[in-house]
Amino acid sequence: MIGAGGSDWKHYVRRNPHVVKRRIRKGIPDCLRGLVWQLISGSRDLLLMNPGVYETLVIYETSTSELEIIRDISRTFPSHIFFQQRHGTGQRSLYNVLKAYSVYDRDVGYVQGMGFIAGLLLLYMSEEDAFWLIVALLKGAVHAPMEGLYQSMKVVFQVGLALLRFCHDDLVKLPFEELLHSLRNFPDEATDPDTLLPLALSFKVSSHLEELEKDYRKRLEGPNASSSNKRLQPLRSTMNGAGSQPLSNLSVGKK
Repeated sequence: MIGAGGSDWKHYVRRNPHVVKRRIRKGIPDCLRGLVWQLISGSRDLLLMNPGVYETLVIYETSTSELEIIRDISRTFPSHIFFQQRHGTGQRSLYNVLKAYSVYDRDVGYVQGMGFIAGLLLLYMSEEDAFWLIVALLKGAVHAPMEGLYQSMKVVFQVGLALLRFCHDDLVKLPFEELLHSLRNFPDEATDPDTLLPLALSFKVSSHLEELEKDYRKRLEGPNASSSNKRLQPLRSTMNGAGSQPLSNLSVGKK
């Protein structure tokens, strides 16, 4: 069905799409998950079409999100043996993948929560394979892109606008005293995903919103932010040092 390295995959899927769907829904055997995930997402093709790109992103590029990534690494699967050791293979691999994606897609960059996706993938495949699978998922190599899920404040703002647009006619008729209650209790039809999400995604949000979000986060961190960054500098140097090693030394085999 799959062939060596997935060589027969496309041919089999074209001939037996319903069989493939049924078998995947029954559950992919653990030993095949890494390979099958790459095949059904299209990430295998992305990797083959972009030789050397991942290595360049890890070794030669810098990311504005490096400190955030380092700060979150120890919180990602902290009880899993692969990620427990500080500066260990697991944490270095996770850092490399997240840093590479934050450079590859600067519009999305790094967002909290990405580490858990990358960490799971690293348990089944190498760094480079995990990176291209994240690209395939978020940018949409075969299936619809998921990157909107990681655009944080922008998505929240779009959903808020969609709710207001959907309920506009009812809201403008209410006295001011009743507005707060209505804004906390939208009708069920307004929160139906099939209605709400297409409407939300139809709104174009200015990049100025991202600048406001960054300014807001800085204000939340307050004066402690600079001292926190100083404490993270040694760790940042260690991670960057790991990133400059040959990737063959850092890649993680299938678990």
